[in-house]
Amino acid sequence: MNNLLYIPLLFASFIYNAITQLRRIVIERYFSCKPKAKVVSIGNLSFGGTGKTPLTIWLARQLQQSGYKVAIVSRGYNRKSKEDVILNPSVLLDYALIGDEVVELREALPDIPIVISEKKWFAAQLAEEHFQPDAILVDDGFQHYELEKDINIVIIDKELELSSTWNTLFYKLREPISRLRVADILIEKNNNIEKDNVVNIKYKMILEDIAESKYVTLSALGNNQKFIDGVNKLSQNSNCIYSFTFPDHHPYTIEDVNKIINKCNELGISTIITTKKDETKLKNFLNLFNERNKNLVVSLLELEIKGNREKLIEVFANHNLHLKF
Repeated sequence: MNNLLYIPLLFASFIYNAITQLRRIVIERYFSCKPKAKVVSIGNLSFGGTGKTPLTIWLARQLQQSGYKVAIVSRGYNRKSKEDVILNPSVLLDYALIGDEVVELREALPDIPIVISEKKWFAAQLAEEHFQPDAILVDDGFQHYELEKDINIVIIDKELELSSTWNTLFYKLREPISRLRVADILIEKNNNIEKDNVVNIKYKMILEDIAESKYVTLSALGNNQKFIDGVNKLSQNSNCIYSFTFPDHHPYTIEDVNKIINKCNELGISTIITTKKDETKLKNFLNLFNERNKNLVVSLLELEIKGNREKLIEVFANHNLHLKF
């Protein structure tokens, strides 16, 4: 980087970090609250998607299978409504009301209560009041200082250099990397960092056989390229002709769908491969896809523990949550 730009950016980053940490200290000391239930936060330091939702789903299932009552709280990022929502089977799964990630959580965990609020500490109170859970999972909770946590789980990207001063100072991180010291468990994907509190996991993409020799991909993720690369790796007998990419949490419109379909017609493509998260926002347009002879294929993610499973079990056991897997 140009040295002339480095100095003002360096100064700005120090100011940002100082304000962020001062705010955190004041809130945690004077304005935080703690439910009776064990609070488990799943979060990250970096901006963009790191796989928090699949990990939240996996942990909820493990806790439930181990005999615990579980509730999930979420902000419902990018939803149009600001009202508090307590999800039950009678609530319509409208992503505009609850957010695309919450729809994904609900479809995967239909019997686990989910509470949505702009204030996650208040969502935790509602969850405790209505459901009396043993454990509350907080989706994207690492920076929510108003809610005291028993277990902090932080997902780190393999691209994140833990020793990089540059990454601690600039736009890639929400907070200084020194904050990882308070994490009870670091979740590291598809790599082999060997440290005491690092649990290695792998997200395995599952994709049905593609009958067509050509396809396009469609995604609105924090890292669209990872999805595209994963699909291309699995579909070796077919060729990706085009990739439709949108910003994370993009709300699809009828104009978007018509452009996608028209481009597919132009390319002579009928197969569109997308993600589970994107499918939740495309359901209102399924009839249109079908009418125009477009086959929407949804890829799924399966989480596997690849290393240091014992650390995960130990940390949860220290808080009287005994995982059985």
